[in-house]
Amino acid sequence: MRMLKSLCLYFFDVGKKYGVFFVLLLPGCGLISVDDGSGAKTCDGSTVAYSNTTRSGALTTSETWRGTITISGDILIGNNCTLTIEPGTTVKFTANSDSTNHGFDTPITDPPFPNDPPTKPSEFSGIELWGGTLVSLGTDENPITFTSDASSKVAGDWHSIALRQEGSRLNMQKSTIEYAYYGVQFNETTNNDYVTINNNTIREIVACGICLGVETHKTVTLTISGNQISSCGHEGIDLHENAVAIIENNTFTDIRGKFVDDPHESGGNGIAVDKSNRSVIRNNTFLRNNQGISCVTDGTNPTIENNNVYGTGTNENDENIQNCPR
Repeated sequence: MRMLKSLCLYFFDVGKKYGVFFVLLLPGCGLISVDDGSGAKTCDGSTVAYSNTTRSGALTTSETWRGTITISGDILIGNNCTLTIEPGTTVKFTANSDSTNHGFDTPITDPPFPNDPPTKPSEFSGIELWGGTLVSLGTDENPITFTSDASSKVAGDWHSIALRQEGSRLNMQKSTIEYAYYGVQFNETTNNDYVTINNNTIREIVACGICLGVETHKTVTLTISGNQISSCGHEGIDLHENAVAIIENNTFTDIRGKFVDDPHESGGNGIAVDKSNRSVIRNNTFLRNNQGISCVTDGTNPTIENNNVYGTGTNENDENIQNCPR
């Protein structure tokens, strides 16, 4: 019997709502990209390097970025895909634009913050992990920066870096995220085996700097350490019942309400805790925030160790710890 040197694998979708596919194997070619329904694709095993150019859409090969990369539409990192960003790279998102029109057409709303920008996710860009890997490892001398391309930058010019599928991997260190709607979002189950988010700078964010999801059955178990988080309109780190987090050695500065008449009266929590009772908060510094740590619902009781540093004088918070048992 003659052996085939290589195969093509083709998927024919006969209706996504039924989840039914036909598969056809043909000789003569290698792995092709496959759309899993999210818009992300499975990469082919090769890697392509890009510098000083524009990128958008789903990766079909792994990529390495250097120089200045402009993002005109959502970047989707699917299975078998790795996006590696080299030290010193600047990633600029085209402000309030998404050439792929990927995402919901319903404006973002949050009832406690009615004046936040009502942007539709399909109208601005981000980086989404759909089973793939993002590596953003800067250095002290050459950090990596994710920012807006606008001449007058404002919080909310681009969306976020978001983990959208369980099993995705993120290694982010010595990187700066600024002028986004959210900083880093963890929307699916994950833990320290898959995620490292240490020694970064996150600033000028509409909502949460680091957002650990809200669905109780999607547990997010992470250690978040050494980050400088500032100027977030809602909270620096947002912990819900699904979160089992160790928050240590971070600095939270100037976290006040945004898009409001009085920035002292809305949002502005260094760490907001909503029944994340297995989380530990220790060795952090809180300077000039509305609240350093806020337990935002009854029955919330995280472990808050007695070695957090709270500013005094011109650096003091409006309140160091709000509504948390002590």
